[in-house]
Amino acid sequence: MNKKLLIVLGFYRSGTSLIAGLCNKLGVDFGNNYVKSAKDNPKGFFEDKELINLNIRILKEAGGGQLRPPEFEKIIAVDNEMMYNEFNHLDILNQKSSFIGIKDPRLCLTLFPLMFSIDTNEFDIHIIMVNRPHYAVWQSIETWNKAFPQLKDLPKCKDDFYKMFGAYKQSLNRTFNIIRIYKFRLFNLWLHDFEEKPEYYILEIAKFLDLEKNIENTKGWYEPQLLGRKEY
Repeated sequence: MNKKLLIVLGFYRSGTSLIAGLCNKLGVDFGNNYVKSAKDNPKGFFEDKELINLNIRILKEAGGGQLRPPEFEKIIAVDNEMMYNEFNHLDILNQKSSFIGIKDPRLCLTLFPLMFSIDTNEFDIHIIMVNRPHYAVWQSIETWNKAFPQLKDLPKCKDDFYKMFGAYKQSLNRTFNIIRIYKFRLFNLWLHDFEEKPEYYILEIAKFLDLEKNIENTKGWYEPQLLGRKEY
């Protein structure tokens, strides 16, 4: 039986940490080397440090970074052998767990070329795409920049944000063409829908992952006072 690999996709401040943490409660293993909690994200990020470093390297070699994304053509032109070798040697992908998870907003830019590094004979791929309208994301980023001015991984002005958001969306649109071709399992989630009916969507996500047996473990994970519209 193949291992399962969950990829949580989504832009910054879109609820990806919430959903990754929820999946972790359901039984998805995000490893032991992920970015844990911080003042701006008290429940943790669930982002593997090795994967983050790989994504940073890919974007740097393509001539950009997370705040100023390189052109899509330059990302896919990065050394495929390097990406294949480094991706497949990530500790998280070599865990013994039957269901592994990865998450990093930079995957919106890098997943297209990395898709060709995933051994589909070893992994059954599940993807949860967490969506949030651009105006709500920018409002959240503005709030977070005021609360945590020391943070350097979010855009500081609206024009830079829209350029960045547009580049991430463009890369995602092309990635979805590959997802459709390979018929990977996809759960498309809007954050405002989750907020309106959290119990319903927690159950739907559990069904999508075939982990309904662990649904009790998710009780108390979603806290509206931490993730309510006014706070982020």
